[in-house]
Amino acid sequence: MITIFLCFFSATSILSQEIFPPFSRGKEELRLPDQSPLVLFDVLNFISEESGKSRLDIHYRISYDFFVFVKNIPFNASSPYIARTEIGVEILDKNNMSVAREFVRKEIKLLESPSQTTKQQFLEGMLSLNLPPGEYSLVTEVNDLESTRKYLDTKKKVTLKNFSNDSLEVSDILFLELLSRNDSTILTPINHGGDVPFGRNFDGYFEVSLGNHSDDSLRIEYALTKYSSERRSFNPVLGNEANVYSQDTSIRLEHIEDEFRYSAAGSYRKGKYGCWLHFRGDTLRLGDYELEVKVYTPNFLKSEKRKFRIRWFDMPLSLRNLQFAIDALEYIAPDSILEQLRKARGEKQQQLFEEFWRQRDKTPTTTFNEVMEEYYRRVDYAYMNLNTIRERNGAKTDRGKAYILYGPPAKIVREFAPSLPPKEIWYYPNLQKKLIFIDESRKGEYKLLTTAEL
Repeated sequence: MITIFLCFFSATSILSQEIFPPFSRGKEELRLPDQSPLVLFDVLNFISEESGKSRLDIHYRISYDFFVFVKNIPFNASSPYIARTEIGVEILDKNNMSVAREFVRKEIKLLESPSQTTKQQFLEGMLSLNLPPGEYSLVTEVNDLESTRKYLDTKKKVTLKNFSNDSLEVSDILFLELLSRNDSTILTPINHGGDVPFGRNFDGYFEVSLGNHSDDSLRIEYALTKYSSERRSFNPVLGNEANVYSQDTSIRLEHIEDEFRYSAAGSYRKGKYGCWLHFRGDTLRLGDYELEVKVYTPNFLKSEKRKFRIRWFDMPLSLRNLQFAIDALEYIAPDSILEQLRKARGEKQQQLFEEFWRQRDKTPTTTFNEVMEEYYRRVDYAYMNLNTIRERNGAKTDRGKAYILYGPPAKIVREFAPSLPPKEIWYYPNLQKKLIFIDESRKGEYKLLTTAEL
């Protein structure tokens, strides 16, 4: 049985403020956001099972776009495309001498063409080393074995703590996917280079080594703060005293073939504790945060901090530009509201926009608004796929308007005849209607001809 400390908190004060980061405010066209790095590493220090050692876990996340996929020879129908890579870490001491090295080779197999499948796919995993406590330099390297493409980082510094002596010590803080309530004991780290996805609940885990201190008076406190760009400081979001810690609950590192993974384990050895925090991530706004954990005994205090960001990795493009997002409301907002939004300036404009969507939020106790997200997903699709020669913004076309209001049709029938202009018929069985578009110009300028019942 896994014992988890649950730290619930009121979301009222959070939801009364803006839930988005500052928008772009220009009239420019939609642009792809700055691309996230193709290669991410996250390094964490935990208690080692080896006496006198400290454990270093290195998590990696590599976009499939980093790799060069080639045809699999001999041909394999189940995986006609393949990429091969080598991932490595090397540990250097203060004298820049190599003290440890770990490499792993991976194959990535695809059923379909890489150009169609590599977006939003990642190779994820972990390497782990046990080393004496001390200060080290970490070299991380990724080589694509089908090309000369290479990633190399030699600038990372790490300090491995001494969990074996008589003093009180706290490990790094690991974020994990919310623990499953099924029979599985496999735990999934949130592997985004230290960041956490927007709108998702998550667990925090850290380990405490008491040394020669008694656990009778052990007290643990935590505080989560959010960075304010206006005040240039971290402001309290939540905090509590965690009087529940468990010697019966910990994370075990498993090494199966060339794979490392975490699993739920039973009791730690005496004086070693696994500690858990549960976060209602669905009530946390986008932005920069800092989590601080403090561990007290009567005469000692140890603390550990972790800075991280809550990010909406796949935020619709049309939500990244406030002027564009407001203009896209023309199909659902009353004229008076739309005029008010367009006339407002600065923070007032952003507040009015957020209030518009807050009133239409079907899950008001969370920061993620599913209705708004779906609307702007449709706007994105219309903008990119339903534009014409005359109207580059596909959301402004008749087909774009239909897509935004009704979503993707169940079926599209295209009619072409030598003596007649092309037609597209969009079927919506759930709405009991069909939309007929006609291209009088024969240049892709489809206009809504009629709406008919099915």
